Amino acid sequence: MPEGSAAGLRDVPLGLLENARDLGGYATADGRRVRWGRLFRAASLHEADEDTAADWHALGLRTVVDLRRDDERSRRGTVSIDLHPAGDRHLPVMREIFLPAYDVDSQPDEYLAACYIEILGSGQDAIRELFALLSEEKHLPLALFCAAGKDRTGTMVALVLAALGVDEETICDDYALSGERVSAMVQRKRASGDVDRDPMVDQHPTILHAPRGAMRLFLEHLRTHTPGVEGYLAGIGVSTIALEAVRAALLEPR
Repeated sequence: MPEGSAAGLRDVPLGLLENARDLGGYATADGRRVRWGRLFRAASLHEADEDTAADWHALGLRTVVDLRRDDERSRRGTVSIDLHPAGDRHLPVMREIFLPAYDVDSQPDEYLAACYIEILGSGQDAIRELFALLSEEKHLPLALFCAAGKDRTGTMVALVLAALGVDEETICDDYALSGERVSAMVQRKRASGDVDRDPMVDQHPTILHAPRGAMRLFLEHLRTHTPGVEGYLAGIGVSTIALEAVRAALLEPR
């Protein structure tokens, strides 16, 4: 087993920041596994500071992808160039806030899934660019993040894992791990007095959860309302060659 951040530990220490995880170790349909230390998901990496530096540099990140909107970056800041001199790659999956037609109290799974399904349309440029980055060794290891590291990040991670051949139940399991971590994040922000600047602390409680049913509905939509993950990716411009390069970069060799 590799050492350091690739030691088979799902949660990645990043100072006080919650919901940072290594996506390694997941099994695929062809009998391989996702490599440890290659792809990370996280929340609020723009909040990383000098107290996070040692943990940050241990990951050896070459690329950091920010999925947030322009207004969020303007209001909340971007990844510190002191930590990551190359700066981040801004790949917004939504240009404006999307409000589903479902009632968040009585239909929480449908409400959240509708947000994720919306990204299949609004986030096509970002999805295509993410797969381009993942297809080249020079961009790895890579971390992607949004505010909570749950919804936008969760959708992008689900697409990548599905494209690698990870089964739906495992993808739902990975998504669900964000639930308690996001709750801890919100509690920390409230305790720190960061209420005025961070809208996350005022979110509806249901939106802060990560119910497996929401991700299951998204994956079902991807399977039944599109040509499947490979067909969807091909339709937005991710070539078969690029997809195979992503698999070669992120999966253990046969």
